Amino acid sequence: MTNLPADRQSAVRPRRAKHELSAVTATALGEHLGLSRQRISALADEGVIERLPDGQFNQDRARLGYLAWLRDPARRSARSEAASDLEKAKAALVWLRVRDGRIERCRLRDPSWFQWPLLEAAVENNIVADFPLCNKSFNCSYSGVDL
Repeated sequence: MTNLPADRQSAVRPRRAKHELSAVTATALGEHLGLSRQRISALADEGVIERLPDGQFNQDRARLGYLAWLRDPARRSARSEAASDLEKAKAALVWLRVRDGRIERCRLRDPSWFQWPLLEAAVENNIVADFPLCNKSFNCSYSGVDL
Protein backbone atom coordinates (compact mmCIF):
# COMPACT_ATOMS: atom_id res chain seq x y z
CA MET A 1 0.00 0.00 0.00
CA THR A 2 2.24 2.80 1.26
CA ASN A 3 5.38 3.12 3.33
CA LEU A 4 3.46 3.75 6.56
CA PRO A 5 3.83 1.73 9.74
CA ALA A 6 1.56 -1.33 9.87
CA ASP A 7 -0.67 0.13 12.57
CA ARG A 8 -1.50 3.19 10.41
CA GLN A 9 -2.03 1.42 7.07
CA SER A 10 -5.61 0.51 7.88
CA ALA A 11 -6.47 4.21 8.31
CA VAL A 12 -5.28 5.10 4.82
CA ARG A 13 -8.08 5.25 2.32
CA PRO A 14 -7.44 4.49 -1.31
CA ARG A 15 -7.59 7.53 -3.57
CA ARG A 16 -10.75 7.91 -5.52
CA ALA A 17 -10.74 8.55 -9.21
CA LYS A 18 -11.60 12.08 -10.23
CA HIS A 19 -15.29 12.87 -9.92
CA GLU A 20 -16.94 11.13 -12.77
CA LEU A 21 -19.59 12.78 -14.89
CA SER A 22 -22.96 12.04 -13.31
CA ALA A 23 -25.20 11.91 -16.36
CA VAL A 24 -28.88 11.64 -15.51
CA THR A 25 -32.12 11.68 -17.45
CA ALA A 26 -34.49 14.64 -17.52
CA THR A 27 -36.85 12.77 -15.20
CA ALA A 28 -34.10 12.07 -12.65
CA LEU A 29 -32.86 15.66 -12.85
CA GLY A 30 -36.42 16.90 -12.41
CA GLU A 31 -36.81 14.79 -9.27
CA HIS A 32 -33.47 16.11 -7.98
CA LEU A 33 -34.45 19.77 -8.58
CA GLY A 34 -38.13 19.35 -7.72
CA LEU A 35 -39.27 20.12 -11.26
CA SER A 36 -41.20 18.26 -13.90
CA ARG A 37 -39.53 16.60 -16.87
CA GLN A 38 -41.27 19.11 -19.14
CA ARG A 39 -39.84 22.03 -17.15
CA ILE A 40 -36.35 20.53 -17.39
CA SER A 41 -36.75 20.31 -21.17
CA ALA A 42 -37.97 23.92 -21.30
CA LEU A 43 -34.96 25.08 -19.25
CA ALA A 44 -32.65 23.17 -21.61
CA ASP A 45 -34.31 24.80 -24.63
CA GLU A 46 -33.88 28.24 -23.00
CA GLY A 47 -30.17 27.51 -22.45
CA VAL A 48 -30.41 27.60 -18.66
CA ILE A 49 -29.12 24.06 -18.30
CA GLU A 50 -26.94 22.21 -20.77
CA ARG A 51 -28.00 18.96 -22.41
CA LEU A 52 -25.26 16.42 -23.11
CA PRO A 53 -24.89 15.01 -26.66
CA ASP A 54 -26.62 11.78 -25.60
CA GLY A 55 -29.66 13.74 -24.38
CA GLN A 56 -28.91 13.37 -20.70
CA PHE A 57 -27.80 16.04 -18.24
CA ASN A 58 -24.80 16.52 -15.98
CA GLN A 59 -26.56 16.74 -12.64
CA ASP A 60 -24.00 18.98 -10.92
CA ARG A 61 -23.64 21.45 -13.79
CA ALA A 62 -27.40 21.55 -14.33
CA ARG A 63 -27.99 22.26 -10.64
CA LEU A 64 -25.45 25.10 -10.64
CA GLY A 65 -26.86 26.55 -13.86
CA TYR A 66 -30.39 26.43 -12.49
CA LEU A 67 -29.35 28.14 -9.23
CA ALA A 68 -27.51 30.86 -11.15
CA TRP A 69 -30.62 31.41 -13.27
CA LEU A 70 -32.82 31.63 -10.17
CA ARG A 71 -30.53 34.23 -8.60
CA ASP A 72 -30.25 36.38 -11.72
CA PRO A 73 -31.69 39.84 -10.90
CA ALA A 74 -32.60 40.40 -14.56
CA ARG A 75 -35.35 37.77 -14.36
CA ARG A 76 -37.18 39.40 -11.47
CA SER A 77 -40.87 39.61 -12.14
CA ALA A 78 -42.61 42.94 -12.67
CA ARG A 79 -44.53 42.30 -9.48
CA SER A 80 -41.39 41.97 -7.37
CA GLU A 81 -39.97 45.09 -9.02
CA ALA A 82 -43.16 47.00 -8.22
CA ALA A 83 -43.04 45.76 -4.62
CA SER A 84 -39.44 46.96 -4.40
CA ASP A 85 -40.42 50.40 -5.70
CA LEU A 86 -43.26 50.55 -3.17
CA GLU A 87 -40.87 49.79 -0.31
CA LYS A 88 -38.51 52.53 -1.53
CA ALA A 89 -41.40 55.00 -1.53
CA LYS A 90 -42.40 53.94 1.98
CA ALA A 91 -38.85 54.48 3.18
CA ALA A 92 -39.04 58.12 2.08
CA LEU A 93 -42.12 58.67 4.26
CA VAL A 94 -40.31 58.44 7.58
CA TRP A 95 -36.87 59.85 8.12
CA LEU A 96 -35.18 59.20 11.43
CA ARG A 97 -31.93 60.46 12.89
CA VAL A 98 -30.71 58.09 15.56
CA ARG A 99 -27.85 58.97 17.87
CA ASP A 100 -26.64 56.80 20.73
CA GLY A 101 -29.54 54.41 20.23
CA ARG A 102 -32.18 57.14 20.64
CA ILE A 103 -34.28 58.91 18.06
CA GLU A 104 -32.96 62.44 17.81
CA ARG A 105 -35.17 63.69 14.98
CA CYS A 106 -38.15 62.29 13.14
CA ARG A 107 -39.69 63.64 9.96
CA LEU A 108 -42.92 62.27 8.55
CA ARG A 109 -43.94 62.96 4.99
CA ASP A 110 -47.25 62.06 3.42
CA PRO A 111 -46.99 60.54 -0.08
CA SER A 112 -49.46 63.06 -1.47
CA TRP A 113 -47.35 66.03 -0.33
CA PHE A 114 -45.84 66.50 -3.78
CA GLN A 115 -49.19 66.09 -5.54
CA TRP A 116 -50.80 69.23 -4.08
CA PRO A 117 -48.95 71.61 -6.47
CA LEU A 118 -50.06 69.37 -9.36
CA LEU A 119 -53.66 69.61 -8.20
CA GLU A 120 -53.32 73.39 -8.06
CA ALA A 121 -52.07 73.44 -11.66
CA ALA A 122 -54.90 71.13 -12.77
CA VAL A 123 -57.70 73.28 -11.35
CA GLU A 124 -56.16 76.63 -12.26
CA ASN A 125 -58.33 77.39 -15.32
CA ASN A 126 -61.27 75.11 -14.49
CA ILE A 127 -64.62 75.95 -13.01
CA VAL A 128 -65.35 75.31 -9.34
CA ALA A 129 -67.68 72.42 -10.21
CA ASP A 130 -64.71 70.49 -11.64
CA PHE A 131 -62.75 70.65 -8.38
CA PRO A 132 -64.18 67.43 -6.81
CA LEU A 133 -63.33 65.47 -9.95
CA CYS A 134 -59.78 66.86 -10.06
CA ASN A 135 -59.39 66.33 -6.33
CA LYS A 136 -60.38 62.66 -6.53
CA SER A 137 -58.17 62.15 -9.58
CA PHE A 138 -55.10 63.07 -7.56
CA ASN A 139 -56.34 61.40 -4.34
CA CYS A 140 -54.49 63.85 -2.12
CA SER A 141 -54.65 63.40 1.62
CA TYR A 142 -55.94 66.32 3.68
CA SER A 143 -54.61 64.89 6.92
CA GLY A 144 -51.17 64.39 5.38
CA VAL A 145 -50.76 68.16 5.00
CA ASP A 146 -51.03 68.52 8.77
CA LEU A 147 -48.00 66.34 9.32
